[in-house]
Amino acid sequence: MKFFKALGRFLISIWFILPLVTLILSICVWYFSPYIGTDAFRPFDDPFGRWIFIAVLWVLCLVTLLIVWIVRRHDAKQIEDDIVKGVEDKTPQAEVASEEMGELRDKMRSALTKLKKSKGGRRSLYELPLAWPTLVLPYQLPSLLR
Repeated sequence: MKFFKALGRFLISIWFILPLVTLILSICVWYFSPYIGTDAFRPFDDPFGRWIFIAVLWVLCLVTLLIVWIVRRHDAKQIEDDIVKGVEDKTPQAEVASEEMGELRDKMRSALTKLKKSKGGRRSLYELPLAWPTLVLPYQLPSLLR
C-alpha cells in the first residue's frame, strides 16, 4: 500500500509531469512542425531545426527542474533554521527559560539530523505529512501571536 501511495505522489509531482509534457511536446514538434510555415519559409522542414527546438525544450525542462530543486532545498533549510532557532524572546520570563530553550533547541537539532538520516529523510520538511506542524507550532506560537 505504501508503494502505491509513493507511486501516486510521484506520478503527480513536477518530477514526472514536466518531463512527460516535454516528451509529448517533443513528439509533436517532430511530427507536426514541418507543416508550420508558408510556402517560402518553413523553419522546421529540415530535421536539424526540429532537433534544435527539441533540445531547447529539454534544456528549459531541466533548468526548471533545477530551479525547483534549489528553491525547495532553500525553503527546507529555512524551515529547519526556524525550527532550531525557536523563539528568541527578550522578556524576563524568556530569560528564565533560556536554559530550557537551549535544551529544546539541541533536541530539535538532533531530531532533524535523525530525520535527515531516516528512510524518508531526502524529502523536505514541508513535504512531510501534516502531523509535523504539531511538533513545531508550540515553539513558534508565541512569535506568531505577536
